[in-house]
Amino acid sequence: MLGGREEREQNVSFPAKKFGKVKKSSYIYDVNKGYMKKRMVIQEHNAVKAGLHWDLRFEKEFTDKNSPMYGEKVLRSFAIPKHKFPEDKEQILAIEVADHAWNWQNFEGNIGPGFWEGSVKCLFKEDVEVERFDDKKIIFQFKGSKYQLHKAAWVGTGKGWIIIKK
Repeated sequence: MLGGREEREQNVSFPAKKFGKVKKSSYIYDVNKGYMKKRMVIQEHNAVKAGLHWDLRFEKEFTDKNSPMYGEKVLRSFAIPKHKFPEDKEQILAIEVADHAWNWQNFEGNIGPGFWEGSVKCLFKEDVEVERFDDKKIIFQFKGSKYQLHKAAWVGTGKGWIIIKK
């Protein structure tokens, strides 16, 4: 049995799909305002192979009671090749990547040899207002603007998403 929070966070594997132990969740949902608070993280990743991009991550809790991960928290993750958010009517590609362990939100530094090799710098790590969060769409507030992240049917891999400013 795992002990305190520090011990749980140290036993996390990367990526989280390997089902390391992760911190429990506590969402704040305001019924009157119609949104929930979720942690959002933006990390600037200057990868040797993929080049400079943003990693956009959202808090995600496993809600399937039959899952061995039930109640556990991870970071649902997307790579944004243009390393920015859209302006006006612009559409920006986001590529869904593997969920990351909860403690990955605190990582800054260098990743050693391999596909992800490169430096990582945290640009933003706070709770944000999220109106919708599901397998097809995420609607969230960031620095006074509303953004929508939705699946892009035209991207053949099924991992393509589009970010637009609402």
